[in-house]
Amino acid sequence: MRFIPFVLVAVSWATFAQERQQGMTLAEFDKAKTVEIRSGSPKKHFRSHGLSYRQHETPQSFQFNDGVEHKVSFYDISERTGQSALGQLVVYSSQNRLVTLVLPNETSSKTVKDNFLADLKAQSLTNDGLGICFALALGQATPRTNSALAHPQEFCFPAETFVNLVDGTERKISGIKVGDEITGISANRVEKVVVNEGVFSLTRLLVRPNGQAWVSTRNESGLLSLEVTPNHPVLTLLGEKRVENLQKGDWLFVRDAVTGRYLTAELTNIAPAFRTVDKVYHLQTEGGTYEAENIVVLNKH
Repeated sequence: MRFIPFVLVAVSWATFAQERQQGMTLAEFDKAKTVEIRSGSPKKHFRSHGLSYRQHETPQSFQFNDGVEHKVSFYDISERTGQSALGQLVVYSSQNRLVTLVLPNETSSKTVKDNFLADLKAQSLTNDGLGICFALALGQATPRTNSALAHPQEFCFPAETFVNLVDGTERKISGIKVGDEITGISANRVEKVVVNEGVFSLTRLLVRPNGQAWVSTRNESGLLSLEVTPNHPVLTLLGEKRVENLQKGDWLFVRDAVTGRYLTAELTNIAPAFRTVDKVYHLQTEGGTYEAENIVVLNKH
């Protein structure tokens, strides 16, 4: 599934934390989950079960290559109008499907956040496109660091890493050239290829797709394997993360080679300092994403 570029604006947990807000309680979380949103043109401001909801942004519209329109809206949730947000009601719609999720703010308890994550995972498995759209929305709002400037060589892949091309073939990253058209969440042209030489420690990730995914390479256990330097950014269900910050059980995204759809995949194993190499490569792409060994990764920043 190829994606047409779009922009979503959401408030991430990190953004909430900056404002020292009151956390959402489990009772408030459960109340917000009972809100009924009808398809069409929901109100921009309403109250339900003692909580106030105000639309945070104009609904965003985007399309996949199937031509189906998808929309995402965000509503700030508070006890009363004018108070700081306890979280957001996320409304995702596509054709006759409408899904709501309650995103608690950063100061909410771990129990509330875990409940949200469980809901997000469940809905991502049954609603094609929801997971990756939500991940990109959070990625838009997450502040990025300047660590790439301090460690320019630490965002790379070994030479034998395979990258998918738009013509359905694949090529080792060492053979990718400027101007090549490679697959990514949006239309992708390689703008820059950077090669670094030295001694580089690689982390190995093993992931298991959540569902049937046609890919070119798997290991003996049916898992996808990716070797990468620790600081490289990847796309997870909760937005962008560096490899060194990943945890076992995190969900990443993989591309099905037959349908082009992006599926979630569970990270089953992380092996730091798996091996060292003397040359590594990274790409800068027009769309900001590409697939290394079928796993969605991001441009370094």
